[in-house]
Amino acid sequence: GSFLMARNAGCVGSMKGKRLLLHKDKLESYSEDKRKAILKGTVAKGMTREEVYMARGVPEVIERVEGSPQLEEKWVYRCRGEAKLVVEFERGAVIDGRSEGK
Repeated sequence: GSFLMARNAGCVGSMKGKRLLLHKDKLESYSEDKRKAILKGTVAKGMTREEVYMARGVPEVIERVEGSPQLEEKWVYRCRGEAKLVVEFERGAVIDGRSEGK
């Protein structure tokens, strides 16, 4: 499937409801599958930065990758303990996502 990572409640920002309310019209324009993924806090391959923001909130770190032929940006979300969620973008869309640490 195209889903890269399952939701992790420890990584989803506390302002999720407010974020989704602010983007209500945009969210309603998405397919049912994409809406469900965003509402669950799930990130999928091909999602835009805006869609990841709606699903996960503002990342703790945004790292721009210089000199990489594909990867242009990494978003890092801190979770519980040492765990973190890393989302990688190419041309404005998710190409990879993974949980790291404990």
